[in-house]
Amino acid sequence: MNNSAPQWLTRTRTQLCGDLSELEQLYSALYSRCSRDQLAWRPAAGTWSIAECMEHVSQSILQYLVPIRMAIANGAPPAPTEDDYVFRPGGWFSAAFLRRIGPQVTSKFKAPRKIRPLSGDPEKSFEELRRGLLETKAILDETAHRDLNRITFRNPFIPVLRFTVATGFLILAAHGRRHLLQAERVTKADGFPRSRAQQSA
Repeated sequence: MNNSAPQWLTRTRTQLCGDLSELEQLYSALYSRCSRDQLAWRPAAGTWSIAECMEHVSQSILQYLVPIRMAIANGAPPAPTEDDYVFRPGGWFSAAFLRRIGPQVTSKFKAPRKIRPLSGDPEKSFEELRRGLLETKAILDETAHRDLNRITFRNPFIPVLRFTVATGFLILAAHGRRHLLQAERVTKADGFPRSRAQQSA
């Protein structure tokens, strides 16, 4: 998965489906190789654990998919006949938003209250995240012949804003990758708990 900004501003349907499948596999691999203590560990006060990164992403997916499904249900025109349909940001603001939340960005900003992690429960966080990624990909599959660049939904955090459904899917993939990289950095932080195998080695 390429992390450069231009790659995240446009994705073909095939690439986007591949991005979501890869995210599900990488999050699953991270979850499988970490103990519960490791998943719940925070590098410092005010930072997130791996489980909290997962919970945040899963809550973001949930918040976006509700209005996206409603928009699609209201009708989407047929997609143009082309070899591989391209998802593009719906305007300059959408492109700027994608650049702000994409995986290449390391600056921090406060998450909306709705999607701040609360439980930090590793099992629940991972299962809900995995379910959300699979559901997102399923919706993409269900709308294979629809023009998602031409229908809009209301942003769940800033209701006065509307994004195209295509932009919504680009956001979910880029945002999921951003916090996967954050979770991976937790495993490399000083003080990260060692596994039982490491402790006995």
